[in-house]
Amino acid sequence: MRTRKRLMLRAVQDQLNSPDTPEVNLHYKRLLSMGYSPARAKGLIATVLAVYMWHILRGEQYTYSNYVEQLAKLPAIDWLNEEDEEV
Repeated sequence: MRTRKRLMLRAVQDQLNSPDTPEVNLHYKRLLSMGYSPARAKGLIATVLAVYMWHILRGEQYTYSNYVEQLAKLPAIDWLNEEDEEV
């Protein structure tokens, strides 16, 4: 497994184990109840986490609440937000 992917999945696991991020666990359990495997559910969450980190690194005002909103949309992933333009 590539290092970046492994690190992102470790970050998701840390969030699942943390009392500070209960929403992540909630959406993980929701995905499991929809029939997703644990690995696939974590992979979807890792994708949303990567997008969250991308916004933060760009200096955008992207909050944990924004991250949770995107988790709620899983399994669909919204790559663009209202301010983004398609290239």
